[in-house]
Amino acid sequence: MRILHSSDWHLGRRLYGFHLLEDQAYVLEQFTRMAADTKPDLIVLAGDLYDIANPPAESIRLMNDVINRLVLDLKKRVLVISGNHDSADRIGFASRLLEESGLLMVGDLSRIGSPLRLKDEHGTVAFHPLPFVESGAIEAYLDRVAPGREPVLYGAAMGALLDHIRRGFRKKERNVLIAHLAVVGAAPTESEREIGATGIMDASLFYDFDYVALGHLHRPQSIGDRIRYSGSLLRYSESEAGQQKSASLVTIDGAGAVTIDALPFSPRRELHVLEGSYFDLRERIPEGVNTGDYIFFRFTESVPEPDADVHLRKRYPNFMNLRWAQTSVGSQDLPLIQEERMSDIELFRSFYEYTMGEQIDEEQNGLLVAAFDRLSQSEDA
Repeated sequence: MRILHSSDWHLGRRLYGFHLLEDQAYVLEQFTRMAADTKPDLIVLAGDLYDIANPPAESIRLMNDVINRLVLDLKKRVLVISGNHDSADRIGFASRLLEESGLLMVGDLSRIGSPLRLKDEHGTVAFHPLPFVESGAIEAYLDRVAPGREPVLYGAAMGALLDHIRRGFRKKERNVLIAHLAVVGAAPTESEREIGATGIMDASLFYDFDYVALGHLHRPQSIGDRIRYSGSLLRYSESEAGQQKSASLVTIDGAGAVTIDALPFSPRRELHVLEGSYFDLRERIPEGVNTGDYIFFRFTESVPEPDADVHLRKRYPNFMNLRWAQTSVGSQDLPLIQEERMSDIELFRSFYEYTMGEQIDEEQNGLLVAAFDRLSQSEDA
């Protein structure tokens, strides 16, 4: 059985104000060619197809185009689960109807106990989709299948859910789990939205699955020889500079042994972190860097130069961020949340910066403060 495994496309993502849709489309063209060339029996997309639950229209159009090409043009079966960035309802829309065309979209726990079963020359492989769900949804499901049980923490609830999946295993079948979660020992980057400490699972919970296709973490990596994060489509943070993004081509033989081949993506623009003197980097383009690449500058000077961003933009039009050396502890060294509780305005600013990749400007901040003032006055009234 041959599986093409990908995840964390994050369509609609912005990074420091730059729209990445063209970059995403560029890599997805490669992914579509991979699907044609490698001839997988199933394409698995393990969550976070979109960056936000209500994505922009152009992101939906890109997703629609890619899925149509995979399913209708290439006649490939595709299994999609929702991640913590996705709308579960959007992913699960018209799932029964779409499944007849070869596209299985799963946004909830309705497929627990009803895996997708495919046959090869060795027998049957059962694919068990487990989308990202909050602990309340897991508890509600377990209450339906095991009435009278006591509520438990997230990890124990997830373990009970996996046990329920295992009870549906059939003799001589190979089993693949598709999930969107964090596993102990896996390395994160700066670009994932945290699920929370209670959502981090121990790899031992997956002990009798032949392969576990994971989404959520953006660094391509394996935990052991049968648990794999395919990683994100692009480099979505400074911490991912130099990281090779890829899809995973997984082959499962008749005995359940797994072979994983990383199929590398080539980005439309590279992402670099350039460290050194401001004056040197402003005048000299380092070897291996194209001026159109995405650049993070880390300067050795501690005193900011006037209009540095203006001068840099002339040579590096897509530079994303610059930082000057610090001679003492400053605000950049302090934790993001310095008080026990952030105000509503601070929470909104933080959410905006995370979503849009840039800070709210002075005019926007004025509108925000005015809106919260009006809201406060209406509540007082």
